[in-house]
Amino acid sequence: MGFFLTWLGMTWAAFIKRETDIDIRITRKEELLCYPLIAGIVLLSIMAYMGQGPVDVAPGTVYFRALAAGPDAAIQAKLGKEIAQARIAAYMCWITISRICFLEATKPF
Repeated sequence: MGFFLTWLGMTWAAFIKRETDIDIRITRKEELLCYPLIAGIVLLSIMAYMGQGPVDVAPGTVYFRALAAGPDAAIQAKLGKEIAQARIAAYMCWITISRICFLEATKPF
């Protein structure tokens, strides 16, 4: 959480001080933090698909394998709940992205 708050603070500081020398320095430091973070996210996703690391994608695979063997109401309910949660998360991501795009296109500030 601390890393996120640091990054958010840097982003807002660069926005508030835009088109100044401070903005350029903050943006460079932010980029130095951003690229390792992206590499780490890519590494974690690869590890998850390999079945290792802190993220486990196996339960979904287990559910689909069990359903392939035959219908099971309990597994279908669990899988349905997980799909609903993922759908809500995806909607929130797209709403956030669309809001950012709108603000970037209209530039109200």
